[in-house]
Amino acid sequence: MKNIKNLSFIAVLIVIGIAAILLIPRGVTSSSNNYQDKTILSENYCEEHSMQEDACFYCNPNLREKGRLWCAEHNRYEDRCFICHPGIQEKGRLWCSEHLLYEDECYICHPEILNSQDTESQEGQRSDASVNLQCVEHGVLEAECGICHPELITDLEFGEGLKIRFESTNSAYKAGVLTDKPKPILNPSETTLIGRVSYNHNKLARITPLTFGVIQEVYVELGASVLKDQRMLTILSPEIAQAKGVLLSALSDEEAKEKQLYRDRELSSKNITPLQEFEQSQAIYQIAVNTTATAKQTLLNFGLSMSELDAMINTKSISSTLTIRSPLSGTIIERNAVIGESVRIGDRLFTVVDLNSMWLDLSVPEYQANQVDTWSSIVASFDVLPGILFNGDIEWISQSIDEHTRTLKVRAVIENSDLKLKNGMFGDVRIQKREIVSGVSIPSKALQWIDGDQFLFNKLADDLYEIRKVAINSVSDDQAIITSGISASDEIVVTGSYVLKSEFLKSRLGAGCVDD
Repeated sequence: MKNIKNLSFIAVLIVIGIAAILLIPRGVTSSSNNYQDKTILSENYCEEHSMQEDACFYCNPNLREKGRLWCAEHNRYEDRCFICHPGIQEKGRLWCSEHLLYEDECYICHPEILNSQDTESQEGQRSDASVNLQCVEHGVLEAECGICHPELITDLEFGEGLKIRFESTNSAYKAGVLTDKPKPILNPSETTLIGRVSYNHNKLARITPLTFGVIQEVYVELGASVLKDQRMLTILSPEIAQAKGVLLSALSDEEAKEKQLYRDRELSSKNITPLQEFEQSQAIYQIAVNTTATAKQTLLNFGLSMSELDAMINTKSISSTLTIRSPLSGTIIERNAVIGESVRIGDRLFTVVDLNSMWLDLSVPEYQANQVDTWSSIVASFDVLPGILFNGDIEWISQSIDEHTRTLKVRAVIENSDLKLKNGMFGDVRIQKREIVSGVSIPSKALQWIDGDQFLFNKLADDLYEIRKVAINSVSDDQAIITSGISASDEIVVTGSYVLKSEFLKSRLGAGCVDD
């Protein structure tokens, strides 16, 4: 009976020992039980996946391996998703069903493998395998499936893309998706346009009187060359005589007030008169000085030169004669002045222009607007001047497109030292853009913006399209110039691109994969 009791006691101890062994977590020795207990009770412990939160790559996407695809539907790496890819599980290799890893990779159960170089090489092999996995649902590589992995769009380079497959070969057609080939840009670094020659308005002056009167004499003829300040005509104006009289009166009054000021200053210094009288004389004299200055400026504004003003003051002349002079050197291209004719303020009497440089006005089509910039060089040729080339630079570009012609107004300045160019001539103008740009032209509505980048949809098959990242040079209302990402041989979606965009974006809302 005693032996039976001893055997029963030994059996109980064995059962207790086995239970204790089973309760110890795998890969952790009994000496670390206290640490494991504290970890389990820690508030930073992920109970769902049995690991610390700062190591839980299931909950934190930032902890996942870079470049290794993640199956969002089944919450695991694609190369470990045996639901989507049942044929990839290695036969005979132990599997940790608790953490969804192979046992020889599970550093949660086996922390000793974290520092293993073999593990690092295996991780690299797994990443490569992940890239080559086939998406069974959409018939493309997992690494190219835009529906299952829309997050890959942020890592695309220009010309790279993700695949989007429709449910059937006629789905896109029913949705109104139409395609076309991009149009190549021929030699985009040089643009040829038609230009019209006009006078350089920065070196043009229209001669008008600033007072009314009658033309007394004309000194120059139409087509003549004149120098700056050269006499052109004289007019007789009573307003000029009146202004001269006002000036002479102001000068006399100023002289009288100045003498009175000197007398009051002398008397005040000897305490004969109060200081207040001297200060009053000083204020009156200053008013007289200002009146004289105003009268002088009035005559200068009418067109009198400073030498003419000084001569008038010296001679005390109040004649009504006003001489009008040329404000610049140039050629007279217009004359309306006739002796004996009365003129009013603003009447155009002459037009003078410096013909050594001319303007060249251009109308650039909207789709070529990107080919011009300020100070781009131009070369102009004219059929009426064979063999002669005129060089210049663009100096002005309009800030708006003409809403009727859909063109951009541009102006260049060209040299005309031999005076062969005439106002109104038309010629061929080659704009040489400093930065060479190559690419293709597409309808601007084909572009779609996603996360701040520009994308096009390239047709690969009736039910298969590619969302491709592209680089643009310019975009207008109708056209866009693409410099990288597509070629003239591609077949891009030009109508209904928003349908493809919607198909791609729906995967971000959880509609990318169907449930099993």
